[in-house]
Amino acid sequence: MILKLTNQLKTYDWGDIDSIARFLGQRPDGSPIAELWMGAHPAGSSLVSAGGDAGTSLLDLIASHREETLGRAAAAGATELPFLFKLLAAGKALSIQVHPSREQAKRGYERENAQGIALDAPERTYKDRNHKPELMLAAGPFWAMSGFRDPAESAAVLALTGIRASDTRGILSEVLALTATDLAAAVSRIDLPDEDPEDLYRAQGGVTDAVRFAWVHELQRQYGLDPGILAPLFLNVVRLDAGEALYQGAGLLHAYLRGFGFEVMANCDNVLRAGLTPKFMNVAELLEIVDFGSGPPARVTPVAHASDVLEYPCPVPDFRLLQLDLRAQPTDLSTGGCPAIVLCTRGSIQVGTDALKLSQGESAFVGGGNARIKLASSNETQPAQALVASCAVESA
Repeated sequence: MILKLTNQLKTYDWGDIDSIARFLGQRPDGSPIAELWMGAHPAGSSLVSAGGDAGTSLLDLIASHREETLGRAAAAGATELPFLFKLLAAGKALSIQVHPSREQAKRGYERENAQGIALDAPERTYKDRNHKPELMLAAGPFWAMSGFRDPAESAAVLALTGIRASDTRGILSEVLALTATDLAAAVSRIDLPDEDPEDLYRAQGGVTDAVRFAWVHELQRQYGLDPGILAPLFLNVVRLDAGEALYQGAGLLHAYLRGFGFEVMANCDNVLRAGLTPKFMNVAELLEIVDFGSGPPARVTPVAHASDVLEYPCPVPDFRLLQLDLRAQPTDLSTGGCPAIVLCTRGSIQVGTDALKLSQGESAFVGGGNARIKLASSNETQPAQALVASCAVESA
């Protein structure tokens, strides 16, 4: 089963107007496009086409043909596609957030059910029983915040603002408790450069305190007196180049700041927010599940399986991400009997023995009944590139 996908766009206000449209070969119309979803999420399932019909949702197809679509994942007890694959383009910062572990999610979901909180209520924290690890692969310069930096370094720079806490839990608690008046006073005590963070990064050769202050200034421009604008001072600020990747595990406080990339995650909606958002913030629950350890961000180093296949390894079975450099001679790729989504990222490619053709930005679903798939460039003289999101066996 190899079926071409028609995917849904998400026009959240933090999206940018260029990246996804241009990647899809479209002319930007001035409206922000934040994400394109490839998968079977209830809030935006892809459609599948066969014989010219593009009207069946992948979600429904999986429900009616579970073993054929999910393969070994179904045999292990999975009832849905374990991952969601996305294009993500951030023109402004996303909310600072954290995701629970699977055990925390199960407990929180049952607790909120017992409390009678509706799944669609604004104050609902746990929408399902799953965890939500994430992998972001940058398509170009990409900025993020990921995990706590060294608390002594954070305390030293935050002292300039009047914040006195010296450990990560104390720092986050004090920042989240700031009133707008307190925050205005704190920001007024530091000199915020007008330069764009990217320009300062290039001029100074890395992420310096000046770059962090520039991000505070930029986040204040975007979100006003929101406590999250101070996060660049106590979280790791990360800049990725094209081909570099970042992993976000359970409990890790993080936010994407700017850029275009490819994201693969567990199929889950559980998000607790800590700033840069008008949405509900459950601070007490957030402080219970945040990992207050500090250390460098979890950059992911790709592993070469062959001259034309790179894998970005992650410590979860829900997803794996492969990058393929394709020539006219087919690459024979094992899926392990698990479902996969193939995205053409450059040129045009052929997928499967029936040679389904995909151009840049187009994607296809490969059912778990296919133990292997063949992929090749459609052009004998021009190489192409593809990403393949798949999973290992995931138990229920």
